[in-house]
Amino acid sequence: MSEKGTPVLLVTANVGSVFEEPSTMLKVWTEEFLSTVTRLDPKFIALHCQEVGGKNYERSMKHVEFFVKLLMSSEELRLFDKVRVYLDEDYSSAENFTCKWSRKGFLRTRWSLHGTVLDLINIHLFHDASNFIAMESKLCEGLQPIRLQSNKTDHTKLQYQDEASQVIFSLGRKEFSHHDHQTLFIENEASWLKAFDRELEPFEGRLYEFPISFPPSYPFEEEEEKGPKSYMQTRCPSWCDRVVLSSSAKSLVNNISEPGSVEYGLVGPNTCMGDHKVNPDFYTKPTFYYQH
Repeated sequence: MSEKGTPVLLVTANVGSVFEEPSTMLKVWTEEFLSTVTRLDPKFIALHCQEVGGKNYERSMKHVEFFVKLLMSSEELRLFDKVRVYLDEDYSSAENFTCKWSRKGFLRTRWSLHGTVLDLINIHLFHDASNFIAMESKLCEGLQPIRLQSNKTDHTKLQYQDEASQVIFSLGRKEFSHHDHQTLFIENEASWLKAFDRELEPFEGRLYEFPISFPPSYPFEEEEEKGPKSYMQTRCPSWCDRVVLSSSAKSLVNNISEPGSVEYGLVGPNTCMGDHKVNPDFYTKPTFYYQH
């Protein structure tokens, strides 16, 4: 009985902000994704997107067809002999349109690769408030909180000062700003922040994720002139986009413990691609073994 493998590329991507500037961002996003396909040369690709059409999908849905055609007509994908595209674009039907609230991007598909059947599930989760509180406490250790009182400012805004009364950290409505913001979250892949990344803990032993060795995938600056590696100072940077495997799916990955057998990271780390960096990709070479 011989074992063979299929190189697989799994990508999860929140493309909402890409559709806010479709004339420029769609082309940039697509080129970066396709260059990843060229570099890795997978034989099976699953691209799961959330917020297709953007926040104002009624106005932006006309760009979705262009986005799909841009991908399907590319030289990089022409050698794939089968393509399946699933879109939820009938926003006129409130009962059936699912791109709302926690259901944004939900999709479950089933595939058979040479007789091996696997399910792919894409979900869009809410934030965890308890983790946010713990992380805020860590950032503000040794600092004095000051609540701003002014008719001209956000009355919920908090500023944290050091002993010299220098503002170190500001927290308010749509504001999350540290005085050394970019260094704090980019340097060493923000390893200090991983202690507060606890969403998968309840699923320990049931779901598996490869080690994270890349900086938080959100929220990056959307404006190119501010640089592709700069975070917006609106929310706490975090690993918002993930690929996890069930125990049975993990068992299909060949040579899982060998260095270089799996690549898990960001697509387009040096390119401005919207607020979500084309979120982590998961690539295994030759992977998902099947048996004859």
